[in-house]
Amino acid sequence: MGCRLEICHFSERLMLKELEAGHFDIALGASKTEKRLETFLYSKPYRVATNKPIKIQPSPYSSSS
Repeated sequence: MGCRLEICHFSERLMLKELEAGHFDIALGASKTEKRLETFLYSKPYRVATNKPIKIQPSPYSSSS
């Protein structure tokens, strides 16, 4: 195929700037907005996740020595 995979970590803002400049072809995890749809093509989502806050349950065990 003549392709090369290189994984780079960027902030979302820098990632979109670099993508628009043509420095790479694909980006993962960018939020879809109406403004971004004017510039970028989005695939169908392969998963949908909802972030929810969680907390640790109180432990029935004591850690005293």
